[in-house]
Amino acid sequence: MSLKVLLSKLFILYAVEYLHSKELILRDLSLKNILLDQFQQVKLCDFGLIKDANVNKDKNILNSSIKGACLYFPPEIINRDNISSCLESVDGFFYQGKAIQNQQGDVWAFGICLYQLAGASFKDITQLSYGNEQYKHQKLVDDDINGVISKILDKDQFKRPSIKELIDIFENLSYNFNNQVQDQLLNLSIENQFANLNLQTTQISQIENAQQRNYSKQFGLNSNSSNLGFSKKENLDMAVIECYKNSIRINPKNEQALYQLGVSYNKLQEYQLAVQCFLQLVQISPQNYDAHVQLAFAYNRMQLYEESYKFGMLAIQLNPQNYNGYYELAYTFYFQQMFQESIECLQQAIKCNQQSQELYYYVGFTFIQLQKYDESIKYLIQAIELNPNYDQAYQQLAYIFNVKQNYDQAIQFSLKAIELNPNNDFNYYQLGWAYEKSYLTHLAIDSYKKSLQINPNNQYSAEQLNQLQFFQLNI
Repeated sequence: MSLKVLLSKLFILYAVEYLHSKELILRDLSLKNILLDQFQQVKLCDFGLIKDANVNKDKNILNSSIKGACLYFPPEIINRDNISSCLESVDGFFYQGKAIQNQQGDVWAFGICLYQLAGASFKDITQLSYGNEQYKHQKLVDDDINGVISKILDKDQFKRPSIKELIDIFENLSYNFNNQVQDQLLNLSIENQFANLNLQTTQISQIENAQQRNYSKQFGLNSNSSNLGFSKKENLDMAVIECYKNSIRINPKNEQALYQLGVSYNKLQEYQLAVQCFLQLVQISPQNYDAHVQLAFAYNRMQLYEESYKFGMLAIQLNPQNYNGYYELAYTFYFQQMFQESIECLQQAIKCNQQSQELYYYVGFTFIQLQKYDESIKYLIQAIELNPNYDQAYQQLAYIFNVKQNYDQAIQFSLKAIELNPNNDFNYYQLGWAYEKSYLTHLAIDSYKKSLQINPNNQYSAEQLNQLQFFQLNI
């Protein structure tokens, strides 16, 4: 069950809740009356059968015939105990019957819509409505959704949840779904935010010195880098974005919609729009930890480090056991060249999440900036212990051993990095460096060439290759 699908259910429910709040009965909620516009927004149509639910206001409802599509009638309408002398044509089916249709009938009809979308057959639905069969678990949807549908389709109308209760249920499902996605997003974010640094460690030579001058500029900010785990702005999913916006229009204090909209803007690198969403959210919910983390994230990417620091600190105060706040502070400190403070924040994050290979890797990487290579090696090895296929850790170890002039080890780690990620041009550059310093010139040339085949713009491989070829010509 996707977030988009969950939201589509919510917007149907919001519409029905509005009608119920006006003491109206829809009486004709069916799939044929649920539409999608060009932006995939859910719309309800055909309100010709609406009646006042308050019998004291509308005495005619007592004398009105059953209206709507018979497939969506609840058991209390179909029940033979309600048969009277009134004959009414309903979608080609004839019923002798009169019963007071109430708002619980709308709840049942919504459940039948879900039952159909989940894959139930016409026979399943009719047998359920007539009381001949129980709800059948549908394999196309999650257990949670099956559980909700079965509650809605309770034969006892007084045991069915109200529309408001259903909204709460689906909002909780949406919230839980978002938490899962957000964890993946933050993990992906962490993995990629430091990834670009891998391209910045080169020999202790003129090349390394030139590269170090551009270190901060390249970290997470160059055209080939990825922020929040996304290398480019992805196509805007208008359906989801508009759902969030519409939800906020209906209820400006909808915390879930504000949060989801802000996350979407962060993902699209629309950081100012994300900040607006999250600032509004923290006004409504000052204790919302995730909103503070997202604000720190957005301000970091806008290079507004004072604001990032403020919200990162607030996040830690709200939840000192969650590592994400410490990570954002580490990011803030790193870009202000406060490497030791960044390391301390990352170490605190590790205390909160000792199974995060990325956190160990980033501590190891940041120690490289302080040229504390032995400390760096310890953390990089720990990252590899958690994930033996962590190619970036092998790459950084290759760099360290190149710097320490232990070229055999550098070659070993470079080859392992290439084995795990043969499409990384910098792995071949590191290998070329180690071969060159080991006087294995032909192997070094081959490595630099492979690096350039992957990335023709790798200037470091190009410079080293040109130097080696020049020396060969002049021997």
